Amino acid sequence: MSQVPDAPLGIGTGPLSAALQEELAHLWRDLDDARHGAVNGYWSMRCDWLVSRIKRITPLVGPTPYQQIQTPLLEQGIYQRVHAELGMPAPVDMDEVAARHDTEEALPTSAR
Repeated sequence: MSQVPDAPLGIGTGPLSAALQEELAHLWRDLDDARHGAVNGYWSMRCDWLVSRIKRITPLVGPTPYQQIQTPLLEQGIYQRVHAELGMPAPVDMDEVAARHDTEEALPTSAR
């Protein structure tokens, strides 16, 4: 059984795939939250655990689109590093990320 290069290992396009894609997006959000809660303000063992979960699911359903990823994870290269370690291309338009950052900074803290 051969695979298309750069394609996820694939579990189809049904409800299981959709559930895993949704879970993956939540794991990225949880990683961002865990980083904010880390004692050093950057990384913790919980972050390591979440990255391992992300790395386990991503090959099955493909990368979460960067537009769904929290800005700090993109700005600091965490999203890109995780995918590079998996050998999966996940290009990010950093100009778009910078524009999003500027928009987020303009929002009141309560709206972020």
